Amino acid sequence: MTDGTVIGHDFKPADCTVPKTCKVCGLTEGEAVGHVHTPATCTTPKTCTVCTATTGLALGHTYDHNCDVDCNVCGEVRDTVPHLDVANDGFCDVCNLRLITEEELSGGAIAGIVIGSVVAVAAVGGIGYAVVAKKKKKEPVTKADVDETPTEE
Repeated sequence: MTDGTVIGHDFKPADCTVPKTCKVCGLTEGEAVGHVHTPATCTTPKTCTVCTATTGLALGHTYDHNCDVDCNVCGEVRDTVPHLDVANDGFCDVCNLRLITEEELSGGAIAGIVIGSVVAVAAVGGIGYAVVAKKKKKEPVTKADVDETPTEE
């Protein structure tokens, strides 16, 4: 026979890796609850929100090319060298990206220049028309007359 009072079990709750365990005798019941991971990011591996254990590796940053400064996933900005064309062949020597030279303009840039030029010519023509019309009437040209001149858009 055993003398004394029966203490009973005093269980510590289960955690990520260990089932419910008696603090007195070490008896276990059930199973460990397992990790609850947040997904891996560019800079951190999968991390358990309960015990902070990590699994695997961080994903690492993703860039379009070696000269790209913004990570495509998280947006973090890195220090990098600007495009270099020491070979003077129209391609970056670091990332091999085709570079637009000063002599080359994109179709959009050319269209913008043309539209801007047309608007400027129309504005000058409208001002000239207002001045000539006022002179014919022998009335002084005012700022309001110039502002009211129709322009092509």
